[in-house]
Amino acid sequence: MRASSIFLTGVGLICMSVVMFVLWGGLDRALAPRVTMEDAREAMTGRAPTSPQEYQTLEQAAEAGDPTAMNNLGVALWRSRKPGDKEAARALFEKAAAAGDIPARYNLALMLPDRFDTDPEIIQRRLALLRQNVDAGDIHSMVALAESLYYVNRDRFVDDREGMIRRLLRTAASSGDPDYL
Repeated sequence: MRASSIFLTGVGLICMSVVMFVLWGGLDRALAPRVTMEDAREAMTGRAPTSPQEYQTLEQAAEAGDPTAMNNLGVALWRSRKPGDKEAARALFEKAAAAGDIPARYNLALMLPDRFDTDPEIIQRRLALLRQNVDAGDIHSMVALAESLYYVNRDRFVDDREGMIRRLLRTAASSGDPDYL
């Protein structure tokens, strides 16, 4: 009698687990195709071309001088592993940034080195790009600028470095953007 009640309890638990698995969408998720991290990144940005035709259209728009297309093509090249693509991406970001494209200035700033021992001219360039975006109200640039000002050797580039970091992060947090709450 005891073995049968243990068996029935086990069967009941298994059945209950299967029902809960199905109810919580586990079957749909288990049968869904696997998504790679690269797929997820492209889906989040919505900017990467998904076919050779889209890539060609983006190239044509960038060549015609569209700053948004230049930035988006730059993002696609930046993600590429082909030799020379990162340099091409930087050139596109430079052109788009010169045309006033905020995402291009942000991406160009991120491409620049940002370490304690980075050349001061490069630091100034990175900070200037991010400051332009901050002045335009770009929340992502506020956080990136605060991170760039973290190093103590950045005191010579801004007045009241710590106060500026606090103001940037407070503004980003109060923006309502869920990434920075």
